[in-house]
Amino acid sequence: MSRHLCGHRSVGHRCHRTAHSASARHHRSKKSYSGKKHQNSLKNTVISSLRRQILFLGPTVWGSQHDYGLFKSEFPPELNWFARFKVWSDLGYLGFADDFQTLELHIPYKRPRKSKANPTPTLTDEQKVHNRTVSQTRIVVEHVLASLKHWAILTAKFRNHRHNLDDSVIYAAAGLHNFLLNMS
Repeated sequence: MSRHLCGHRSVGHRCHRTAHSASARHHRSKKSYSGKKHQNSLKNTVISSLRRQILFLGPTVWGSQHDYGLFKSEFPPELNWFARFKVWSDLGYLGFADDFQTLELHIPYKRPRKSKANPTPTLTDEQKVHNRTVSQTRIVVEHVLASLKHWAILTAKFRNHRHNLDDSVIYAAAGLHNFLLNMS
């Protein structure tokens, strides 16, 4: 039987995603520009449990850095980080199965590309059911990110240039999220 709690249990579930927030444009704008969000942004890796508890919050980095590259720098693949966990991920982490060992890995299927040989690419019914299941489980981490973004300082353009203040702000918001979750 699996548990939906954090890492000290024998088996647990992990959902991860990268959170974006806007940043003020400055002289390093190419470094901070996120093609995904079409703006200068900052981002953090967030790992949560299925009970909406934030288990890991990575350091703040520029928005141009790829989600999976960021994840691999925070969790070196040679260490056995996720061997005892069920991991639910999105398509931004497609290489996860090759680099990390998990108890179970749930990544949605990607629709095939349209080509001359395959003019109407579709997923099979089984793949659609799997994708729906993954989405229904992963929505938990989306709710966690929405909860973090209730704090206006995380959603408005961050114009403060003090060293590590961006990290301090999101860590405080994550701590408040976990505190309020435990209070309810």
